[in-house]
Amino acid sequence: LSTALFASLLIATAGEAREFNMSSTKSLLGFEGGYSNTYIDTTTATTSTTTKFKPYHGGIKIGGESEDYRLFLSARYYNVDGFDYITTYGGELQYKFNFSNYMNFFVGFNAGLANAKYKPATTTVRTFSKTYYGADAGFNIHMGESVDLEFGSRVMSIAADNLSGTTTYTFDRIVTGYGSLIFKYSMD
Repeated sequence: LSTALFASLLIATAGEAREFNMSSTKSLLGFEGGYSNTYIDTTTATTSTTTKFKPYHGGIKIGGESEDYRLFLSARYYNVDGFDYITTYGGELQYKFNFSNYMNFFVGFNAGLANAKYKPATTTVRTFSKTYYGADAGFNIHMGESVDLEFGSRVMSIAADNLSGTTTYTFDRIVTGYGSLIFKYSMD
C-alpha cells in the first residue's frame, strides 16, 4: 500500500511540475542598507524606562521569486552606540502586487533569530538571543530585467529578556526603513 501511495504521489507531483511555468522564476541576490529604531525596556521593582536606539544596518539576502511571490534568506548587522553588536538571521516570504510594468508593491511576513549584546552604563553587558517575527511592505522599482531597486519597511518583534538582580532588560523590537539593490538571474 505504501509503495502504491508513494508512486501515486510521484506521478501527481510530476504532473503538477509541468503546469508550473519555470521560465517566470528568478533567483535573487540582494544587498540592503537601512536605518532603524530599536528599544531596550529596563524594569525594576519601582521604575520602568524605555531607551531608544537608532542603528544603521547592512545586510545580504538570497532567494527566489515567481510571478506573485518572493522568498529570501537574509543576514543583517546593525551598528549602534550602546551595543557591541545586533545581528539577525532569518527569512522573508512576500506576496507581490504587480500593478505596473515598472514596479510592484509587496507585503510579507518575516521570522528568524536576533542576537544582541547591550552595554548599559550601570551594569555589566547583557546578551540576548531570541526568535523574532514580523511584517514587511514596500515597492520594487524595475531598473531593467535583471535589477530591481527596493524600498521597504520592516517590523520585527523580539521581546527577549535578560534578568540582572532585580532589573529586567527587554530587547523589544526593531522598526526599519531600508533600500535594497536586487539582482535577478535565471539558473539552468
